[in-house]
Amino acid sequence: MKRLLVTVAAAGFGLGGCGGAALATAPPRSVPLDRAVAIYDCSGHAVTRPASLVLACGDANSQLRGMRWTGWGHARASGSGVLSEASCNPSCATGGLVNKRVHVTASGLTLQGTSALYSQMTVGKQRYALSRQGPSQQ
Repeated sequence: MKRLLVTVAAAGFGLGGCGGAALATAPPRSVPLDRAVAIYDCSGHAVTRPASLVLACGDANSQLRGMRWTGWGHARASGSGVLSEASCNPSCATGGLVNKRVHVTASGLTLQGTSALYSQMTVGKQRYALSRQGPSQQ
């Protein structure tokens, strides 16, 4: 019962004065402790707190590595790590990788069955939609 009470209180935080319908449709601020929170990788596997994630599913020329996350399971999770991207100089096939430190935000928390999923990700200034097919650049 305590777990349910904490979740309901977290979901309603900041929504004072809203009707019951608004609470039912508002995105959750956190999920119950017994639910897994994940995102899908390019293979369609649900991954939790991924240490690495391919962002360019077609050719893997863009990927996150060495990720460390805070706030996973809340409405917004923050992470930091290294973005490795193909330099494409002289060509994408032969250019090698360029690495840079980035800040990553996962958001758009939705409940689906027994799990919860983030539906959006921002890597630096670039936005991605997260679906069963993996990240896709917006």
